[in-house]
Amino acid sequence: MSPESHQLLNFLARECQSATLDGDKANADKFWELLDKPLRNALQKMFLRNRDPEDLVQEAIKAIYKNIWLFDPEKASFQTWAKCQAYSAMTDYLRTTGGYSRTMAEHKKLIIKKLHFHFEAGPAVGQSLLDWAREHQEVLPSLTGLSARQVSNALDRWSLEDAADIEEVEEKAFNVLPSRFSREDVEVAMSRLEPRSRTFLIQKYVSGMSYVEIAEKYNLTKAASEKPMNEVYARRIVSNACRDLRYILERMEQNGL
Repeated sequence: MSPESHQLLNFLARECQSATLDGDKANADKFWELLDKPLRNALQKMFLRNRDPEDLVQEAIKAIYKNIWLFDPEKASFQTWAKCQAYSAMTDYLRTTGGYSRTMAEHKKLIIKKLHFHFEAGPAVGQSLLDWAREHQEVLPSLTGLSARQVSNALDRWSLEDAADIEEVEEKAFNVLPSRFSREDVEVAMSRLEPRSRTFLIQKYVSGMSYVEIAEKYNLTKAASEKPMNEVYARRIVSNACRDLRYILERMEQNGL
């Protein structure tokens, strides 16, 4: 999300909050209506791999609207605050519907351990552990002793954590660059990136391509059923490129280059 989009969301949220506190329901609803679409888009990305994202998004939206009077722009951006509200609502929802367990982290560790034991070659080049687990999801119950539902819930939760990490890397690594570094510095740092990382970064932030479009253009999508997985893969490549770019720029800054 661009800095301009962040500013717009912060403005709409403050106006909605102000109208809510003043008891002006008409204006509160008006500003909330403007907030609703970008919020839903952001939350859909967070819940990208979950099997039933609409329910989660709806719960998150309700929680954000209910608590918007608590939003404090002096402490955090609206996106960061809304993300915290969304995760809290998502956790409560999964807990009450049987989709959350305190042993989720242990299930994830067990899945990884058993995959490495039974498939010694490990994941394919460029394939994440989550993608690898998804590839073998049907046999994971027999390998781990978990039920199919437990496996599914663990992978869904893992996917949510991955999506959140990607968003955080993008926000911290790329959006701060214009205010900290000159265009010349960024161009030099970009030239030092691995070619694919540089290409994907340009396509996402300069050409404005979506992750789905990037995946399709560069043949990350091999079959229709694999599109969600490959969209996540494209997001991960861009996020890693953001992280690497920031690291290069900070090293240049430290060395006075």
